[in-house]
Amino acid sequence: MVEPLDPQTRLLVLALAVEEDSGRGLATLFAQLESSDTMMAWTYATDVPVPTAVPELAAGDQLAPDLGHRIHIMMGDRDPSVRLDGDDWIDANLVWTQAARARRRYRLHFVSADERNDWTAELELWLRRA
Repeated sequence: MVEPLDPQTRLLVLALAVEEDSGRGLATLFAQLESSDTMMAWTYATDVPVPTAVPELAAGDQLAPDLGHRIHIMMGDRDPSVRLDGDDWIDANLVWTQAARARRRYRLHFVSADERNDWTAELELWLRRA
């Protein structure tokens, strides 16, 4: 029997936008995602950056649920927006929601620092019993 999801459980989705040229930078990003405990982020909505561990951003009241939030992310001491070998960094978004069986759609806005890349992605999250 599959246990039901606890309605207090929060699901966190981190979306990274990268323009792939060689794939080297993308490979580095994937490797860094494995050690998520070193990732820090802050939103563009604040005047003064307050780096916070990524899971803590969704755990508190800093980010509204069920909305895409553009974030600046640090992976350990690496800033992918400054240097991403072989590929071009665009932006990052974070969205969190309560774990409920439902289908949700999110529109995530990604803008590069030079504003030449302005992308919108649609994320569909559907939780259901397998």
